[in-house]
Amino acid sequence: MTFSASPEEPSEEPVVPNEEETASAEASPEQEPPTEPEGEELAPPEIILPEDYSLRNREEELQEKIHSLESKLLRTQAELENTRRRAQREIQDVRQYAAIPMLRDLLTILDHMQLALQAADKTEDVESLKKGFSMVIQQFESALNQHGCKKIDALHQPFDPNLHEALLRQPSEDHPEMTVLQELRSGYQMNDRVIRPSQVSVSSGAPAPAPSDSEE
Repeated sequence: MTFSASPEEPSEEPVVPNEEETASAEASPEQEPPTEPEGEELAPPEIILPEDYSLRNREEELQEKIHSLESKLLRTQAELENTRRRAQREIQDVRQYAAIPMLRDLLTILDHMQLALQAADKTEDVESLKKGFSMVIQQFESALNQHGCKKIDALHQPFDPNLHEALLRQPSEDHPEMTVLQELRSGYQMNDRVIRPSQVSVSSGAPAPAPSDSEE
């Protein structure tokens, strides 16, 4: 029995890396930043106050500001109170003396009426007396107009219940129904407000035809 000799296994030689491979291997892994240990809190920054700073000085500054604000508040309250009182006095004066301008005009008209009465005792001319009183009436209406009080135009106008007060109804052939035929008492209004309405008589339309003899 013969045995064959087994071939010898080749011996492995160690591989020695060159310098370039060694340098690239050392540079490839990334270096991780150092991590801070968990559970530790950062201390707040230390505040360094100036050497001349003191709580007493700060308190004095605040007290001065408070005193200044209190003084301003008191002055403002006093000014508001004075303004309120002045406004109340002005409103009261307006209410009490608002009619003075109109009264001055009316007093002038009263003087003219008194002069007309004195003239009536010395003359028998009726026409001159009528003319004098007519002038007084015109002056009176002019004074009313100056103060916003105007006579309502009613004669031959369509009847308006907001401006007129109908006291009579009369037939008329010349004027249609509900037309003012006669002004019994003048009405006046101030701006858009009626002081008193005009008292008038209005047309009831054409009179009914008289019955003929044949119908009788």
